[in-house]
Amino acid sequence: MEAITIDDQTGPTFDYVIQILNASMLAYLHLLEPMKPVDDIPYAISHVAEHFRPLYAGTLIINKGLTFETGTRSSSVVRPTLSHSARRTSQIRTW
Repeated sequence: MEAITIDDQTGPTFDYVIQILNASMLAYLHLLEPMKPVDDIPYAISHVAEHFRPLYAGTLIINKGLTFETGTRSSSVVRPTLSHSARRTSQIRTW
């Protein structure tokens, strides 16, 4: 059972909505990486952080079993992105 039906308009629709959210002054945008491999599903976005990070200028939180290392590696490829599990296992820093 899928949460949504994925077709050729799913990606462009999410792209549009996320670009519109840039003007909304949100505290953060929380997205979920696929919970299972989606390589065999046409039009599915397999790397949510890498796909949507360039579209959203604010704080982006990605959730799906990231470790500190994988969360940090993902963040080094794209602008800073918070990972729930990476944040939980890292040391708290005061600025």
